[in-house]
Amino acid sequence: QVILLAITKNFILFLVVKIVLRLIENIVLSIIADRLYSYLKDDYQEITDTEKKSIFKKVKGLIFHKVGSYIVLGTDNIIISKFLGVALVGLYSNYYLIINSLHTLISQVFGAITASVGSLLATSDNDKNYDVYKKIMFVNFWIYGVASVAVFCIMNPFITLVFGEQYLLPMNVLAILVINFYMTGMRASLGTFKDAAGIFYEDRYIPIMESLINIVVSIVLVYIYGMFGVFLGTFISSLLVVFYSAPHYVFERVFGRKKRVYYKLYFKYVLVALIGFFMTYIPYTYVCQMLSLSTLFKLIVSTVMCALIPNIIYILLFRKSEEYLYFKQYLFSLLKRRV
Repeated sequence: QVILLAITKNFILFLVVKIVLRLIENIVLSIIADRLYSYLKDDYQEITDTEKKSIFKKVKGLIFHKVGSYIVLGTDNIIISKFLGVALVGLYSNYYLIINSLHTLISQVFGAITASVGSLLATSDNDKNYDVYKKIMFVNFWIYGVASVAVFCIMNPFITLVFGEQYLLPMNVLAILVINFYMTGMRASLGTFKDAAGIFYEDRYIPIMESLINIVVSIVLVYIYGMFGVFLGTFISSLLVVFYSAPHYVFERVFGRKKRVYYKLYFKYVLVALIGFFMTYIPYTYVCQMLSLSTLFKLIVSTVMCALIPNIIYILLFRKSEEYLYFKQYLFSLLKRRV
């Protein structure tokens, strides 16, 4: 009861602050838009009752998604502090700051193309939509595949150099954090199509179920595995979205494809990501142990290896794929324009 009360209080405070800030932001943007585009007030049409109902329905669904995501993101720290102590929250906060900043930076790429995807869905058929999705997911995988390897190899040398070795977390905790980072990141491409298609109401209960599973499983596993159990609970709850919600509500409806097509594509990228990880981490570990490098040189070596090896492996494995050839040609065309 004490834990649930603490989670509720923190969540309500966080939600109120977010709502107030968002209201202020919207009011300011509305004032600026009215001044810059005042001529639009002279030529507008009232939306129909049917359109209003559709908008309100989707907004209701979106509220469920926002509430669920806030609970999932906000409860790990509370559970760690209540069961394991505030000191471990401080250790985790260093890792969270870096991982979350990287995730936020990458997500801007996919957020920027949502409007274009919406236009695509309105004007193209399922085959064209799926073809574009495969290309976006290819980029999604490439970015998060390389980023996940980099986080795992670079994180501890960076933390040691900046904060000290006493601020390191166990390797199994770092591993589950990287897995969660990869799984969350791989939602980006499908999430872009989901947002563009306006699928919010249909799966409105999925985020709530995910958050409840996350809380319950994390509390159970923290007794068994400690901090690792908390993030393992987050991983288990994410499986609901990856293996049920995404293929059921988005893949079949937007692309008209069977679930097995989604699973085949998803696990293909998981397998390639694992190959890229082990082909990078094994030589990295060998080099660092053989040469007895200092922390600074470990950071430099890991950065160079993470920038080169996964990309080389992906190029070798995908060099004949349709998606790789498309982006290769696209990049060459951009370079020719620059020259």
